Amino acid sequence: MKMEYSFLVLIHTYCLKTTVMIQIQIICCDILFQKSIFRNIQCESARDERGREGEREGSQMAAAISPAMGPHNVFVYGTLMADEVLHVLLTRVPSSSPALLPNFHRLSIKGRVYPAILAKENKTVSGKVLKGLTDAELEMLDTFEDERYIRKSVEISLDKSEKLLAEAYVWSNVDDPDLYGEWVFEEWKRLHINDYITKTKNFMERIGGA
Repeated sequence: MKMEYSFLVLIHTYCLKTTVMIQIQIICCDILFQKSIFRNIQCESARDERGREGEREGSQMAAAISPAMGPHNVFVYGTLMADEVLHVLLTRVPSSSPALLPNFHRLSIKGRVYPAILAKENKTVSGKVLKGLTDAELEMLDTFEDERYIRKSVEISLDKSEKLLAEAYVWSNVDDPDLYGEWVFEEWKRLHINDYITKTKNFMERIGGA
């Protein structure tokens, strides 16, 4: 009887130990599972953050590479001041305002009826700013202008206090021997505008824009 009792006690003790061990294993598994979930959450958060950083870097790079989207302001100082020429090129006349471009000089070009501008201190070019041009319209002006012009962003004055950033076509060769004297819009309009409009229409027909 005593041996039977001892055997039962031994079995009971073993069962208790086994139960405790199982509970410990369950707790350990639960802890490991929670740690695994936590690590997965951390990894996903890190991936999301890297993804957001990549998107931000991509956006910044695209902004640095891509040209600014429209609408555009363009400072004109020569034949593009004529509404008749603009209408042929753009099929409309954009809104505009008189404007001045400081520290630039307008010159005539030997053998051509349109002018050039070059940077020069204490000089000012009078013209006007075309406002609200679309990307397609700016591209049309790029195509129309002589290949020796470079389009640059410049600061113009609308009056004594208001300044505005605009695009302008600047002659690329600062040492061009064909540049001389002054170019006068009213004189060009009186002598050349009709022929120039005809040539502009021919240009539009050649590129399929008419």
